[in-house]
Amino acid sequence: ALACNNGKISCQGEVGPAPESCDGLDNDCDGVTDEGCACAPGAIRDCSIALGPCSLGQQVCLPGGTWSDSCSGTVPQPETCDGVDNNCNGAVDEGVLNRCGVCGPEPAEICDYIDNDCDGAVDEGVSNVCGGCWVVGPEEYALGIADCDSIDNDCDGVIDETDSPVTCGIGVCERSIDSVCDICQPGAPASPIEHLNLDNCNNAVDDDCDGLTDSEEFPDCFSLQGGG
Repeated sequence: ALACNNGKISCQGEVGPAPESCDGLDNDCDGVTDEGCACAPGAIRDCSIALGPCSLGQQVCLPGGTWSDSCSGTVPQPETCDGVDNNCNGAVDEGVLNRCGVCGPEPAEICDYIDNDCDGAVDEGVSNVCGGCWVVGPEEYALGIADCDSIDNDCDGVIDETDSPVTCGIGVCERSIDSVCDICQPGAPASPIEHLNLDNCNNAVDDDCDGLTDSEEFPDCFSLQGGG
């Protein structure tokens, strides 16, 4: 209302423009309410997402025109390696699995011709517990010694082999072997005939594989044949 005060006309009860205060009013009288405010105080909105272990909740607008930090729903959490979509993005354990695609540290490398630690190299830096092979470079194996233990100690794909065939035995027992586990020893009889009889006492054959034939070793052969 207009009034005359001290010879001057003034408007009493006037409310002029004021800074916008996010209170649901057009404080600055520009025809727009709460411009620049994140929300109108008391307003409610949905929060979180309904994915994985997360669930929708509600969030309230505070008197200052900002949304509260709390949400009544289950909100996304940092991803951990537990088989659960903790951050509710539709993927499980992304970015937290080890090189082998599982949770936890990579397995230790052992000498078994398998890339146990999933680093693209096989048996690197480890030795065979049986004293066999170990990797000293990409696809390069240091050779051990083939022992009679049913293990490919020298890593050549053959078990208990000798470097070259060995001839064992003499006489009719002579033969070749290619395994260090063969019971035949070089220069020793392979399968001696322990019990002489008349048949092998007169056949000019070294039946017991000792380098002697018939009566050369057993004088009794002569008497068995009817000799003096």
